[in-house]
Amino acid sequence: MKLAKRNQKMSITNISYRLLMAILTFVIISGCVIHTDPYDDDDRVVANTNYSATEDFYFEISTGNQNQFSVIGINGSIDIVGVQGLNRVLIYGEKRVASESVRDAEAYLSKINVLVSNFSDEILVETDQPDESYGRDFAVFYQVHVPMHWDVFAEHVNGNVWADSISGNTVVSAVNGNVYTDEIEGDLDVDLVNGEVVSTVYLPVDGLCRLTTVNGRVDLSIPQITSADFQANVTNGLIELNNIALSQSNTTSRSVSGQIGSGNGLIDLQTVNGNIVVSGF
Repeated sequence: MKLAKRNQKMSITNISYRLLMAILTFVIISGCVIHTDPYDDDDRVVANTNYSATEDFYFEISTGNQNQFSVIGINGSIDIVGVQGLNRVLIYGEKRVASESVRDAEAYLSKINVLVSNFSDEILVETDQPDESYGRDFAVFYQVHVPMHWDVFAEHVNGNVWADSISGNTVVSAVNGNVYTDEIEGDLDVDLVNGEVVSTVYLPVDGLCRLTTVNGRVDLSIPQITSADFQANVTNGLIELNNIALSQSNTTSRSVSGQIGSGNGLIDLQTVNGNIVVSGF
């Protein structure tokens, strides 16, 4: 009798153990299922980019001894305007993600950040985004107001860059996109791979205007009273000068050089595939 009761007790214990293990297995499996939400899977390739989500951003930074603004972008556009008498820097714009659904696009907006660093001599803005998009389109569109007399530096990969009303030095380095500068009163240095460069420059005494692109045209407008050594070179394209008095000139099918005014500054224009047009006003 005692043996039968002990066997019965062991049987009940075994059943309880099996039941407990079954419950634990279910919980573990259920937990795994929760983490297979496709919107939490960073390496999931999307099928299209038919839907988008956007988010605005805004920064206002008081200025002290800084005299330089720098921006590093990846995709989107950069628009920088110098403002006379401004004592702060305004940075605003839009983050955008395009994906196969609004839900996925909204989820990835949080993965794009606009980083602002305030140094003793510089304000730096950078786009921070995932290294791999897995078919999604990431973009940040910048609108920036800076003190007019500051130096401006812009690096960009995909998208247009504008710089307007800058009396400090302006430096732009870009890969794919157009570069437009207007009312530039300081040195200007543009280095572009694919795209056109269109600029209006009031070259200071002993100033530098260097505009270079690989695939695209260069269009420069300058006052007729500009003073600079001048050189322009193309590989596949034409060079055209309008309303420019060029002395000591040397012209070939691919290059034009000479002197504008007394030749105090330097204008250097280069393109591989495209035309160069220089107009005086």
